[in-house]
Amino acid sequence: MKPLEFLTLQDENQHLQLRLIGNIDENVTYPSFDFSLYKELTLDLSGIDLINSTGIQSWIIFFKSIPESININFDKCNIRVINQINQFPGFLDGRKINYKSFFAPYFCEDCDRSIDSLIVVEEHKEDLFNTVAPQFNCSCNQPLEFDSLEKKYFKFLEEYKVA
Repeated sequence: MKPLEFLTLQDENQHLQLRLIGNIDENVTYPSFDFSLYKELTLDLSGIDLINSTGIQSWIIFFKSIPESININFDKCNIRVINQINQFPGFLDGRKINYKSFFAPYFCEDCDRSIDSLIVVEEHKEDLFNTVAPQFNCSCNQPLEFDSLEKKYFKFLEEYKVA
């Protein structure tokens, strides 16, 4: 099992950017941050490999340690995290999150393979807020099929507010 690591990507102008890598499980320990120094926190969640039920409990405790005055952004939010947000409303402790980008499941029939495509919210707002999966092509130039139920998968965006 890979322990969860926090890599500081940027720490300036009252904005902290962290990349999380590893597992959110029974072995997770969160470093203590002095969040009072920040107005904004961006979490790159592309490196999360696993989330289990015990990990969810510790995640919620960590999330509660972030003052409500801090704006929270999720960037490169992976499918595992989105599934948890959609299944467990308490996963975000009632906080509003600004989603910068996230991965979504697609499938190429020609290549017979699954592909996690990065969706940049700003570039696909109209589709997303109409609960329509953006269109992408595979590296073989064939259109990818969205590999989930759009209404169910994009549920996490219901609370998102357009800036």
